[in-house]
Amino acid sequence: MGMLGGELKKKELLSARLGDVLSELYFGSATLKYFYDEGKEEPEDIAHLQYVMDECLHKIEESFDGFFRNFPNKFVGGAMRVLVFPTGRRHKGASDKLINALGNAILEPSAFRDRMTANIYLGTSANSATGRMERAFNKLVEVESVYDKFAKAVAKGEAEGFTVDAQLKSAVANGVLTDTEARKVKEYDDLRYDAILTDAFTKEYLRDPVNHKHEDKRLESRVA
Repeated sequence: MGMLGGELKKKELLSARLGDVLSELYFGSATLKYFYDEGKEEPEDIAHLQYVMDECLHKIEESFDGFFRNFPNKFVGGAMRVLVFPTGRRHKGASDKLINALGNAILEPSAFRDRMTANIYLGTSANSATGRMERAFNKLVEVESVYDKFAKAVAKGEAEGFTVDAQLKSAVANGVLTDTEARKVKEYDDLRYDAILTDAFTKEYLRDPVNHKHEDKRLESRVA
């Protein structure tokens, strides 16, 4: 501020980097407060805190590095770098091991996952986007071992076909899955497909949406 004064506002990339530092400080502070107010001394909670702080500190260093590197007065920029990073940059972000540990914690039903989603709306009906995803998630938890067996069979060529139905039929015929297991995999795959399905419109609807409203009923019901 002493060097640039009001000019700092005009140098939007420089001021934006300082704004990024402030944002990351907010995220880190909010996570620390949540951990001490709501968190538990469980590995998952500690991993969550560690991940956020690693990422925040890494991004803060990146923003400061860009700020110093692009400061108009190179001498002052270099002096500030030495003052802030006397021993160089230290934070490299979250490790793959930490990311995987946290990912595993939220991909299974757990008290940690419940705490993370406590203030998030989760629908229950088939017309709710979050409801469809949650139903698919719960079904996967139920059939995960069977679905893994089916996926391995497809990879090995023991369940042939170009569609899931054909592959399931082949898996049953080859003794890889029972009829009951195949039905469970099919139920999950239908839910999975529905959860990731994007809106699709026919060429006729795009040309004349007024006279083809019936083709958009499914989208309207989902939005409702």
